[in-house]
Amino acid sequence: MLESIAKRWKVLSGANKWQGLLDPLDPDLRRYIIHYGEMAQVGYDAFNWDRKSRYAGDCYYSKRQIFARTGYLKANPFRYLP
Repeated sequence: MLESIAKRWKVLSGANKWQGLLDPLDPDLRRYIIHYGEMAQVGYDAFNWDRKSRYAGDCYYSKRQIFARTGYLKANPFRYLP
């Protein structure tokens, strides 16, 4: 499936306005949508929300640590390089 997503990323990103992918929902498009939702969750989980903190609004983790420290790497088939 990952190879299919890698080859089809432009189409999955809406190059053809998702023609033929929505009804029924294409399995690769489904995984692609979930992937970006999970990436947004990483950003949310790593954000310092403590208004009293000197570092409020910053990320808790470095670029190298963010995926591992938020637990994203455990179930994610993709690999990221800093």
